[in-house]
Amino acid sequence: GTYNIITQCLQGNSAFCGLYTRDLNPASPTYFNVLTANNNYVNVASQSVRFMDVDIAASHNFGRFGKLSAEGKFYWTFSDKTQLLGSSGVTNYNGGTYNYDAPDFTANANLRWDLHDWTVFWNVQAIGKGSDAEFIGYDTTTSTRYATTANISVTSGAVSGVPTQYKYHTEAKIYHDLSVQKRLPQYNAEVILGVKNLFDEPPPVISTGEFRSGEAGLNGYDMIGRSFFGRVTKKF
Repeated sequence: GTYNIITQCLQGNSAFCGLYTRDLNPASPTYFNVLTANNNYVNVASQSVRFMDVDIAASHNFGRFGKLSAEGKFYWTFSDKTQLLGSSGVTNYNGGTYNYDAPDFTANANLRWDLHDWTVFWNVQAIGKGSDAEFIGYDTTTSTRYATTANISVTSGAVSGVPTQYKYHTEAKIYHDLSVQKRLPQYNAEVILGVKNLFDEPPPVISTGEFRSGEAGLNGYDMIGRSFFGRVTKKF
């Protein structure tokens, strides 16, 4: 974006300064205004990611007590580096929020119990903490615009006396889903009932501007909360 191009140049990143021009005629009424900006797509100089994926699965048949199966998938990212232009520095976005790339750890594990025509399925999804502190310098900091404004309780209206802050990190989140399936072979059908986000885990919040905390981090998180579902399948 044009704003980011100019900002990068003014902050000392000279690689961006050649991407826009100013009116350098002192007699011009638009003297020193930005005239043009090269906001076309520019190839990224380099990107590299180092990661590890682990998948573990096990099952055991308990005879008349049914079969128990478990599987876990775990993902770690060790570095996530981008160099925007050949003359600019390398930024490591590893472990950031979804505003950048993503937290450096995620996992998905499930437990399944099969007994005759019944199946109980428990699924757990984990998303690690995402923090942009490493590459922009802070997790939570006092607002520059409303540093002297105290937080006011929405319910009671009481002033807490705590300065308004904005934050750029997301807490770790774990979601649980549970479902029960009943197969009806005599009708060539099956019924599934379940609940998603069993413990009603809310999404984390991040600040989108200088002062406001409360904007949900959309990507990767459940925005609905606990919900119930059902499905009936019939084959003809």
